[in-house]
Amino acid sequence: MNRRCFTACAAALSVTAAANAGITSITNGGIFHASPPSTIGLPNNNQANVVQGFDEVQDLVLTTPLSLFSYYTNSFVVLPAGTEISSHMVLFDPVQSASASADVSFTEPILGIIYQDLPLFNTHSLLGRSGVSYPGTNVNAYGFEATESATLVGVFTLRFSATASNPGDRFRVITFPTPGAASLLALSSLLAARRRR
Repeated sequence: MNRRCFTACAAALSVTAAANAGITSITNGGIFHASPPSTIGLPNNNQANVVQGFDEVQDLVLTTPLSLFSYYTNSFVVLPAGTEISSHMVLFDPVQSASASADVSFTEPILGIIYQDLPLFNTHSLLGRSGVSYPGTNVNAYGFEATESATLVGVFTLRFSATASNPGDRFRVITFPTPGAASLLALSSLLAARRRR
């Protein structure tokens, strides 16, 4: 991420975020599920040839550390307990092998993503949405493979590109709710580490 984007990100995170965290839009005909089907977290269910998304847990204060890929450090980081976050799932699960791309925007600044199979499985109970079923075991290729990418194109927007078949591809987007002291402290640490590079 270049210095201009860092400045914009820092400025955005210094103001009060929207009261309700959530996905605001998915381009290229993507589907946002305000009330997601209960099986949407399972592979090969609610399939579509466009990108889909739904909001998961909101305004969660972590009681244990959480690992994720941070766009601010361009590396994996661990958010400390006490950090306040919201989670959102983005997926592409076509009926047959297909490709899709979409810009996904949020009401709050994007911190990072969880996109690998095991970390996704390990965070279903913590970050998953009540009423949505998720796999009870770690599913191979549930997350990203070599054909997927999620690039930050703005403080509130990322671009997801994927080629997928069975079982489709999913990832969690972690955003910052109204910035509290713990959230700002965690972000400050990430920005400081990035500037030292």
